[in-house]
Amino acid sequence: MNITTSSGNVFSDLECSNPAALLLQSELMIALRKLAQDQQWSNAQLGQQLNITTDRAHLLLHGSINDFTLDEIVELATSAGIRTEITLPSPISPP
Repeated sequence: MNITTSSGNVFSDLECSNPAALLLQSELMIALRKLAQDQQWSNAQLGQQLNITTDRAHLLLHGSINDFTLDEIVELATSAGIRTEITLPSPISPP
């Protein structure tokens, strides 16, 4: 059995294109799903809250990451009151 240490980003480990964007997008989708669960919103109620169709709300709640762009997810999270923030580490000095 071959065990590989994760980079901390599953999308990078799977060699997806744009792994950083996919990680951000998935984290925001999880936050939106948690909000909907905490509020006990149906697909229709979530759609109403986010001004999207019930079908789009269903896709969002079921993690259909390919059906949304990162920009769309950021806008939906912002309209739901989820604060988005990017923290950048200090640059690493070359050896």
